[in-house]
Amino acid sequence: MGDVAAARMLDEAEVGRIFREESGRSVAALIRVFGDIDVAEDAVQDAFAVALRKWTGDGLPPDMEVGLSSGQAVSPSR
Repeated sequence: MGDVAAARMLDEAEVGRIFREESGRSVAALIRVFGDIDVAEDAVQDAFAVALRKWTGDGLPPDMEVGLSSGQAVSPSR
């Protein structure tokens, strides 16, 4: 593992910060899509759970905002 990858490894405090910073924006976007706050919140929580499993093995994506909004945070690497 390179130095950059090691620097982006999973850190519980950083994951909490990312969730707090990004979840509201994600929920708002999904409310516009689904029209239902409960569905939007559940979808965001499910996506973060999947992302957390991926990040545990792969480390955090280099650009979190782009990664979450595009699905790169939870999609397989290309």
